[in-house]
This record gives sequence, structure tokens and C-alpha cells, in this order.
Amino acid sequence: MKRTILSLLAAVALVITGIHTASASAGEPVFKGSENFTKTFPEAMIKSYETTKNGHTKVTFTWNGDALEAFYDDNGELEATSHFLNVNTLPISVQMKVRDGYKDYSVIQAVEFYHTQEGLSYFLMLKKENKGLIVRIDAQGEMSLVKKLQN
Repeated sequence: MKRTILSLLAAVALVITGIHTASASAGEPVFKGSENFTKTFPEAMIKSYETTKNGHTKVTFTWNGDALEAFYDDNGELEATSHFLNVNTLPISVQMKVRDGYKDYSVIQAVEFYHTQEGLSYFLMLKKENKGLIVRIDAQGEMSLVKKLQN
């Protein structure tokens, strides 16, 4: 399930295709933007990084005990970050949006996604009986259906 949201985030938020994976190895990471990454997240432990044919890079890492992802554009500039949240600690405004829009659904997973241009949004996996959905609540508080999940 986590892979579903992460893959969807990459596709929806950055329109990334054709990803080639490189495992994290000892020493400094080698991707465009690695200097920016090291400066922004000096205590991070990189698990892996993936670069697309068009030069976008997704870095999966841990920082301050949290699992995160950082997305860099083809110039090596930070575009976005994401990480999983405990569904019980979602902001009240997000919880109320879900309650009002999908009252019979439960939040199963939550991802906080910060885009440098579009701001903060949340991607939520919702479940009701045999139905699953991924919804997005953007920086303006607007909720939209991203995808219906197959069971």
C-alpha cells in the first residue's frame, strides 16, 4: 500500500516516468542536486535514489527518525518533499474535510507532500468496506479524488 501512494505521488506530482534506480552506497551520493540535498538534510541517511531519463531525481532517506522522500528537478533544485504521517495526527482541518466529504470512509494512510511552488498538500488513502480511494487536499483546502483503488 505504501508503494501505491509513493508511486502515485511521483506520477501525479512530478509526472516522472522511466525511473532508473541506484542504491545508496558508502560515501557521497552522485546525482544532480546531491550538493543541495546534503546541505538541506545534513544528518540524512540515504536509502536509495532514482533518476529519470529527463533528469528528475527522487531520494528516499531517513532524517530525524522519519522516512522521507525529496524530489529534485533536472537542474538539481529541490522541487518537493514527502513523508508518511500518523493518521491520528493529521491537522484538524484535514480530518474535517475527510469527515465532510467521505464520512463513511476511514483514513488508512496519509502522506504530507510539500511542493516548492504549490505548497503543502496531503494525499490520503481512504477505505470503506471493499472500496479504496486516494484523495488530495491541497494548500487551499480543496479536496479532489486522485484515484480509485482496485481491491
